[in-house]
Amino acid sequence: MNDEQKAAAPDTSRAASKRSNGPHQVEMDGWIACAPFERLLNITIHEAAFGKSVLSMPFVFDLAQGGGLMHGGALVSLADTAVAMAIKSIVPPGTSFVTASFETRFLRPVKKGVVTATAEVQHEDGTRFRGTAHLFDDENRPLMTFASVFKVPRMDRMDTTAAVPELSPGQVRRRMAAGETFVLNVVAAWCPDCTERQRPRLPAFVKRLGAANIPFYQVTVQQEKMQFISPEHEALTYSFGGHGYPRTVLIVDGTVRSRDNVEVISREALDRLAENFIAQASSFRPAVRG
Repeated sequence: MNDEQKAAAPDTSRAASKRSNGPHQVEMDGWIACAPFERLLNITIHEAAFGKSVLSMPFVFDLAQGGGLMHGGALVSLADTAVAMAIKSIVPPGTSFVTASFETRFLRPVKKGVVTATAEVQHEDGTRFRGTAHLFDDENRPLMTFASVFKVPRMDRMDTTAAVPELSPGQVRRRMAAGETFVLNVVAAWCPDCTERQRPRLPAFVKRLGAANIPFYQVTVQQEKMQFISPEHEALTYSFGGHGYPRTVLIVDGTVRSRDNVEVISREALDRLAENFIAQASSFRPAVRG
């Protein structure tokens, strides 16, 4: 291409995109990831799984209003994004949805530090989600409450495993210390075997375990590949055998009895694993019946 052709060719660089008034084409780093506006706000996604999310946003200079406080629009954007990530954790990748309405209540101003948002959604019908978010400051004081309605095209592939409880590493440790019997699924949000292949087949697996009085829980240890959510998530992962997702673990009376069940994702393999777990639990705890 000569100089005249280069001059005539459209500028498709990122700098040119920033100068443009649209329309824009956006390539995301993943399904659960920050969009350009969210990156502009320096939002970080810490957790997003099973209809819940945890995000944070630092109070940088550009987020200040004229009085030196964090702008209310930035806080609303963080809350709205937190609910959106909670929705993304339970709908098929590529699903489109929009905020239809929201209500906010500001409780105290933000003068410094990092704001944390926790969000949770409930699926009302084929086209609507109701979401709530709560914002806290560095001292865990409430800053804002947020309630919203999102509209989604009717979906035939709604994630029916959204009701599976998501545990933190601390909750897993406490249940083990209490001598509980349960099955724990160790997953990564970026892992297609977890999110696309195993997840749609989990309801039958969970139901079969439930018939034998064995609860099923899940812990998400990574959002991005090779990046653990926290040191606690990393330690828990290695205590169960290390990398390899999904990893499905049987714990009987607080003791790990079976942990090397990695990438068990087909319906037949999950059926066999359920029967194996029930038999093992029964051998240690005769009261457990299939």
